[in-house]
Amino acid sequence: MQAITDDLYEQFVDAVAEGRHLSPETVRNLATGQLYTGTQALSLGLVDELGGLDRAIELAADLAGVTAPVVEEYRLSGPWWSGLLQQFQVPLLPLGEDELTFLRMLEGWQAVPRY
Repeated sequence: MQAITDDLYEQFVDAVAEGRHLSPETVRNLATGQLYTGTQALSLGLVDELGGLDRAIELAADLAGVTAPVVEEYRLSGPWWSGLLQQFQVPLLPLGEDELTFLRMLEGWQAVPRY
């Protein structure tokens, strides 16, 4: 598992170094698992500009040559994990309160827009 993790990390470092025009050593120094604010990421050369979802849609549309992008938001009818548990016929009873709390926290992720 460690060899696989190390290989994936090196692939990540190489991809970021190439895509951001940074040296692999610079990327290794930044890719420690630390979180960066948008302002920090901008100053470190990890992003091109700051903006929200609307700006991201605008940039993606420009890159794709789309003049009037149509954005559709898909929502699950219930918690994303409940369907998974039902599919595999996993009862909720064996889950402890901590596990249920964690799953409930993840429910907000189901509202992430899909384009």
